[in-house]
Amino acid sequence: MINGSFAVIVIQGKFLFLKRKDRGLWDLPGGGFEASEIDYKGVVKRETEEGAGLIIPREKFHLFGMLGQRLKKEVSEIYKVTRGFVFLHKVTLYEMPKIIPGDEHSEWRLFTYEEIMSEWEDFSSGPLWQLFTFLSFQETNEFQEGLIFDRRMWQGKEYYKPL
Repeated sequence: MINGSFAVIVIQGKFLFLKRKDRGLWDLPGGGFEASEIDYKGVVKRETEEGAGLIIPREKFHLFGMLGQRLKKEVSEIYKVTRGFVFLHKVTLYEMPKIIPGDEHSEWRLFTYEEIMSEWEDFSSGPLWQLFTFLSFQETNEFQEGLIFDRRMWQGKEYYKPL
């Protein structure tokens, strides 16, 4: 299995996203486990530091979901696995921190919900799915049916842009 650990970071009521240099799409802070890692909070803490330059204490990462994911064909062919897990955390920051994009990112931005909905094609589909899962869980305290694996549904509309 290939696993990842990501954070929905809410700063002053907006969501933090980082723009990837390789694809030019917006991603949530976080990333994949390295071969020796087993600590999902350690992974998201490390990835947030590397990706955004944010030093966030471990106890501020609140795990709220472990989601199944179906890996993209090109990934599953390389690693000979078809599934993995995403550990999804929430972090709320009340003051504006200093954010410094890491080597894989060109810039950062805080998005309102309305901006995300109107600019959704500029986001990577995985992080968009994770954000919609988070929003659905906050509204209902249940995971929205159809969000597990590769569907990117939110409020009856599919948000997915094939590569």
